[in-house]
Amino acid sequence: MEEKILNIIKNQNGKLTFKTLTRLINIGSNELKEMLLKMKLDGKILQNGNKYYLFPENLFLGSITISSTGKKYIFYNGEKITVADKFFNELILNDVVTFKINDCNEADITSIVHRPLGKMTCEIKEVDGKKTIVPFYSDISFKFDENILENLFDGDIITVNINPNSIDEVPKADYLGKIGRRDDPLIDDIAIALNYGFDNNYDEEYLKELDYYPKYVTEDDTKGRVDFRNQKSFTIDGLDTKDMDDGVYGEMLDGNIIRLYVHIDDVPYFVKPGSKVFERACEKTTSLYMNNSVFHMLHHVISNGICSLNPYVDRLTKTVIMDIDKDGNIINYNIVNSVINSKKMLIKFLCIIKWYLDMKILKKNYIFYMMQQLDLKKDMF
Repeated sequence: MEEKILNIIKNQNGKLTFKTLTRLINIGSNELKEMLLKMKLDGKILQNGNKYYLFPENLFLGSITISSTGKKYIFYNGEKITVADKFFNELILNDVVTFKINDCNEADITSIVHRPLGKMTCEIKEVDGKKTIVPFYSDISFKFDENILENLFDGDIITVNINPNSIDEVPKADYLGKIGRRDDPLIDDIAIALNYGFDNNYDEEYLKELDYYPKYVTEDDTKGRVDFRNQKSFTIDGLDTKDMDDGVYGEMLDGNIIRLYVHIDDVPYFVKPGSKVFERACEKTTSLYMNNSVFHMLHHVISNGICSLNPYVDRLTKTVIMDIDKDGNIINYNIVNSVINSKKMLIKFLCIIKWYLDMKILKKNYIFYMMQQLDLKKDMF
């Protein structure tokens, strides 16, 4: 479909509008808008007003970054390019722009392609009886409906949404709601996470999907998989870790060859494309771990449950089997669909010590003394 759109834009030579394109392409307008945005962000086409062009060879595409001192620049091909001063006030963080490089090796901005800032947290501050909205990103200014301040008070933490279609020097922000107060527990974690697109809020449709996720692996699930359930595999995460997505096991073969098994939880077996859980995972791309909080890519019912390699329960995995020689070279490997039953949740320190013991590099009496100091049990080995 992209190729067809590119050919139409090329043939129209700058005369093509969105309305004309919808008549020529047999897809819905929302789907077409998403496709055109992706093509713009990929640097394939350029929109000027309501007309579409092939992306010019003399332009570059990049996103705006702001330093701690407030300087705006673009990273392009590993080089940091400062934005020319005359464009400074037009741009906000993460704006995707087209630009040329001038004689001073600065970026002259030719257009704002996309404004993806989206949700942003702000604090209501009252000074001398006047309320103001102070955004998390201190260098960003926006327009808003001042009537919203009537029911807000000093110390309220709110979210606003920067309108992606507002590419004026001062964009418009829509009030989304109040998320808490300045002195609420974990409010800093929540506010920071929201600014980077993370939250633990789930809509009703998403929560309904969770009811269909299994709590246990069945024998039918294990058919066609290599069975490593008798193997003494283990995980090596922190003591407080709940979502364990990888486990390991090693054994010594003849000729000083170490065979290493790395088991990765087979999330795609359960999380299918097209589902709400899948769509949200694609949107988040990762979980966010902060000082006191976790903002999950997958709901904790999944990430701490059927998709976590918890000890003493069967779990579906993808396993990489590697043969490693004494010099650390991988001389053979294989990847298989598998099922495991982790035998221990070990912290990284213990795993390293166990490895040294197996290799006879350290003496057990010294290790057990160290374990006593840490109040750990011998039977963990």
